[in-house]
Amino acid sequence: MVRKYLFFGSLISVMFWGSGCAHTPPPVADMTNAKMALLNAENAKESSAAKNYYDQAVKHFEKARREMKAKNYETAKYEAQKAIADARVAKIKASNEALQKEVDALRAEIRKLEKDFVTIEEGGEDHEAE
Repeated sequence: MVRKYLFFGSLISVMFWGSGCAHTPPPVADMTNAKMALLNAENAKESSAAKNYYDQAVKHFEKARREMKAKNYETAKYEAQKAIADARVAKIKASNEALQKEVDALRAEIRKLEKDFVTIEEGGEDHEAE
């Protein structure tokens, strides 16, 4: 008789534990964060270094939206988090590409100034009097 109660008691415990884990709430915050990450990475669409990451972020976000509609909240959360990660990488890559262009422009300007300086020195022009 005691065995019977232990068996049913453990069975009920497992059922309650399983039903508690089975319910995943809608990942509203993750979806909002994914949308914001995409908006923040909007300039990455134009970057050759970041375009693939941005496109992947959009695909993950769209899949997350479909999963939300289907009430597959765990998958929706996973896809939203992937969208966030890819959007952040895209934004960083686009920023790095823009900074690299600025660095290259500054280096070109420095080379030009150095060349002008050498030309002035070789010409013997006296610019100290100015």
